[in-house]
Amino acid sequence: MNTDRAKQHLYDSLSAETLANFNLFIYVDKSEDGPLAQRMYVFEKMDSGDLAPLYDWPVSTGREGDETDPHGQAQSTVTPRGFFELDPKRMYVDHTSSQWDEAMPYAMFFSWKPGGHDTGLAIHGTPEDNYNALGSRASAGCIRLSTENAQTLFDLVQSRFHAPTPKLAYLDGDSQVSSEGLLLHSPDGKLKMADGYSVLVLVDDYAPEERVSSLY
Repeated sequence: MNTDRAKQHLYDSLSAETLANFNLFIYVDKSEDGPLAQRMYVFEKMDSGDLAPLYDWPVSTGREGDETDPHGQAQSTVTPRGFFELDPKRMYVDHTSSQWDEAMPYAMFFSWKPGGHDTGLAIHGTPEDNYNALGSRASAGCIRLSTENAQTLFDLVQSRFHAPTPKLAYLDGDSQVSSEGLLLHSPDGKLKMADGYSVLVLVDDYAPEERVSSLY
């Protein structure tokens, strides 16, 4: 039932053009509680246009505050909402966060440059001693999975979805929202394409909205 709910919410969030031009969709609900909270749902688009569910996994998104990292620097631990593409130049089987000194196995960084700099936000695995926190807000902003699930997703993306991909229109000046899911076009109306992965990630805070709407 929750997978069906996530699928419908994803459908409702996508434009017809966006649905037509990506082949793997990853929906993450960063809500603190609720039926979809702290879950990742992975869907593959079929030839019919239907979204077939592949995976439903617990995740940890950001702690949603401002903190000091081990190097004494102030850092936001917010996971922004919005749509993201994956950066084909920043896909790492082994990676360690330079800010938090934490292991990030099977890291897939987002292709987003808030303030003109590559984001440090990624989907990645986490060591086993963090597994008990999956399903709650526990990361420094990234989307954490178990290492096994992160490897499954990493291998799926790399093996099947590398393709020329339309470019998302990212927002400027609002670090809390990355993109509204609109695609860039050239002056003659053609989609702007780039090397990448035919994968679209939606991070949302859906459950609280659902609970509020149920009151009316």
